[in-house]
Amino acid sequence: MNYNPITSDPIDRNSEYPASMQTIVVESHGQKLIGTVFIPQGIGPHPMLVLLHGFPGNEVNFDMAHAARRDGWLVVVFHYRGGWGSGGSYSFSNCVEDSDVVINFVITNAFSKKYRANKDRLVLAGHSLGGFVALKKVFESHSLNHAAFFAGFNFGYFADLIKSVSWAKDLTLKRLDDGAKLLSGISGDKLLAEMVNKRNDWDLIKLIPTAIRKDILVVGARFDMTAPIDVHHTPLVNALAGYKNILTKEAILETGHSFSDSRIKLTQLLIDWLRSISF
Repeated sequence: MNYNPITSDPIDRNSEYPASMQTIVVESHGQKLIGTVFIPQGIGPHPMLVLLHGFPGNEVNFDMAHAARRDGWLVVVFHYRGGWGSGGSYSFSNCVEDSDVVINFVITNAFSKKYRANKDRLVLAGHSLGGFVALKKVFESHSLNHAAFFAGFNFGYFADLIKSVSWAKDLTLKRLDDGAKLLSGISGDKLLAEMVNKRNDWDLIKLIPTAIRKDILVVGARFDMTAPIDVHHTPLVNALAGYKNILTKEAILETGHSFSDSRIKLTQLLIDWLRSISF
């Protein structure tokens, strides 16, 4: 394809089925989740990308959502409980549960009909915490087979490393406290305790042996101080290399955790990978 959705708008506009954005509200455990649906032009049905943001959610990756939408993908972005207008209290466990709720919501016949979506073509992608959730869901699923992991955070592996290192725990607590100030019903202490208590279940490397026929994109950031590649990227990639039934594409960009000066490169990696997917 010569058309590049990262740098170009569509050449033709479909006046009957134009591209659009719509707000959605999804109920999760009695609380409302606020989200946005990016609907591509055309009658579809369109493949779907659920794009999961990180902690606390300052970067929602709308630039990637728009690019994927221009390339024909319906994209869903939402906020977990306790964050950015969504109801309830925040926790990492709630982020995992809320993602389940949204995934189940977008594969309903009602959603497919309303938004011209193809419920049988669903991909997950996420940044930082969102990368962890995306990969966890795909590793554990029998029906989801594609996940992208951008500067992803391997909660269990990291928690196991720091549980007895006081300075690492103190630094982590400081960062969690800073993020918790933007969220509801949570503190850094609670988040750290949750991470440590769940470390055995939340180590992505331990989930790999149960994964079958997966297609994974793993992108790290060379100068990442939040999810350093020697802890969160390289051990995961090395573990994935031992499994022939998992197709892994890896890249490391010369940037920091939020990819602030490499957004075009990151989005190009996503678009190229999405175009390569075989359902």
